[in-house]
Amino acid sequence: KNGSVEKWECSYNIYNNKEEEKNKKSIEKLQVEKYAKKCKFKSKEFYSILDLKIDKDNKIELLKIFKRTENYFESKNDSKANTNQSKSEIKKKELSRMLNETKCKLESEGYNSDQLKTQIQKVYEQYKHKPHFIIENNKYNDLRKITEKLKKSV
Repeated sequence: KNGSVEKWECSYNIYNNKEEEKNKKSIEKLQVEKYAKKCKFKSKEFYSILDLKIDKDNKIELLKIFKRTENYFESKNDSKANTNQSKSEIKKKELSRMLNETKCKLESEGYNSDQLKTQIQKVYEQYKHKPHFIIENNKYNDLRKITEKLKKSV
C-alpha cells in the first residue's frame, strides 16, 4: 500500500507505466516478426530491418519495400531465362520433334517418305497454333488419329 491507494491502482506510478511500455514493445516486436515470417523472404537480410530501433509501422513499410524489390529481382531473373524463347516457341519445337518421331516410325514401317513429309507438314501447319493437342498425347487422341490417318493415306 502506498498511503490509502494500492500500488497497482496509482496511474502516476512510474513502475506500472514502464512495465506496460515493455509489454507493448514486446507485443509489437512479435507482430513485426510474424509479418516478416508471413512474407516468406528468400534471403536472410530482412533480419537487419527487425533490429532497427524504429516503430512498428515503419518496420512493416520497410519489409514491404524489401519484399517488392526481392520480387522484382526474382522476376528479372526469370524473364532473362525465357527471353530467348517464349512458351509458344518451345511448344512448337516440341510439336515438330514429336511429328518427326512419328514420321521416322512410319518410315521404318515402310511408308513413302516423300508423301509422309508433305502430310506431316500439313499436320504441322494445322496444329502449330494449338500444339498441346499433340504434345499431351496421353490426354488427347489427336496424335493417334493423325498416325492412323497417315497410314491410310500413304
